[in-house]
Parts: sequence; structure tokens; C-alpha cells
Amino acid sequence: MGQRKGYKQSEAHKINIGDAHRGKKKNYPVWNKGKSGLQVAWNKGKEMSDVAKKKLSDARKKIVGWKHSLETRGTMSLAQRRERHWNWQGGITEIKLQIRKSFKYRQWRSDVFMRDNYTCGLCGQRGVKLEADHYPKMFSEVLKEYGVNSLESADACEELWNLNNGRTLCENCHKKSGRTRNNKNNL
Repeated sequence: MGQRKGYKQSEAHKINIGDAHRGKKKNYPVWNKGKSGLQVAWNKGKEMSDVAKKKLSDARKKIVGWKHSLETRGTMSLAQRRERHWNWQGGITEIKLQIRKSFKYRQWRSDVFMRDNYTCGLCGQRGVKLEADHYPKMFSEVLKEYGVNSLESADACEELWNLNNGRTLCENCHKKSGRTRNNKNNL
């Protein structure tokens, strides 16, 4: 029976409920789609033999390329990287996107926010979504002027990482300025 809305149980009642449930094992059944009602999995609580464990481990290593060592656990296997991945398209990520995803760009962005005390430079708002804007020279202008066409040339370009060429804007002010990434005139 469900608890009534707004009803508070007395401390004695809570103790009685706790005593009634104490020592009982909680067995939550597994819901199987296609079957009517709740059912417990067929192999719940059963032990696997060492032979079965070895077969399962070998099958996983062969099919998926799983590695069980601590160094490689949780990482993508070598068989799924770059050219060997099923969705590899030849490294077609644009240089602008590669730069924006780089650690150095994220560090520059963070430094601009910190310098401006996490405050929009136009409206003075805090606590809103902030964006780092290359100003007075736009990001695309710097890339064109210095001929940046790789991550190595981007790392070497001092103008791109200059804090004096950056400002903090809130999302709305950045849109109003007409200098956003999605503005086709800037690209």
C-alpha cells in the first residue's frame, strides 16, 4: 500500500517497518522483453567453470580485440584506430576544428576567461554561458594571414595564442556581434 501524499510516518512506525525488513534478501527479478511478467535470468547465481571462462575470454579477444591488461583496459584496441576503424574517412577534420579541440586552444580560452574574471566584456553579465572571441583580429583572419594549415603551424603562430587578441563574451553578445563560428561571412 502506497504512502498518502503529505502523510508523515511516526518514528515507531518507521522502526516497525525496519524490523520487518531486517534480514530479508532483496532479490530483484530481471525483466525479459517478449515474455509476460517478470522472470529471473536462467543463469543467475550459477558458477562458470574455468574452461567456460577461458573459452569466453578467448572469444572476446578474437572477435572484439579486447585486452585485459591494466595498461590497455578502457582504451580502444589497436585494431580500431585511424585507418583500421570502420568509419575512418582519411583524416578529413578541418584544421579550424582540430585547433579548437586542441589543448592549447582550451588553455588560451581558459586564460582569457580568467583574465576577464568570467564576465562578459560587453554587457557585464556573470554566471551565463561564456565564449572566447578572437578580437580585434578574428580567428579566421589569423589563420589566413599566417597561412596556418596544420596543428604544428598553429602551435608556432604567436598571434593565435596572444591573450591581447581575445575577449570574453556571453553567448547572446557573441551572436549580436556577428563574429560567431556559424556566421558564414567570417569563414
